[in-house]
Amino acid sequence: MATTWTASRTATAIDMWRLGRDETLRLNPGRHGIVARAQCGTVVVTQAGDPEDHVLLPGEEIRIPRGGVVVAWALTPSVLAVRDPVAAPAQLVEFYVACP
Repeated sequence: MATTWTASRTATAIDMWRLGRDETLRLNPGRHGIVARAQCGTVVVTQAGDPEDHVLLPGEEIRIPRGGVVVAWALTPSVLAVRDPVAAPAQLVEFYVACP
């Protein structure tokens, strides 16, 4: 089952998503783009118009520019953190928490 996340909230919004194996998450990057980080597991991230798929291992992140819809696909049970790239450093503490 696919879930959708939209970057239409404040610049400090940080969300964590638990994804089961083969579960997908649709991301709408909004006007600033987004940063997606694999907290746990392995996640493939792809964006409409980008010819490359990006594989994120635990602790890796990617900055995704505004533009086409983004899909994250969990290859293994995963936790994906998604934030606006202009989040202030104080808000990033929550973003870099360890996996449960």
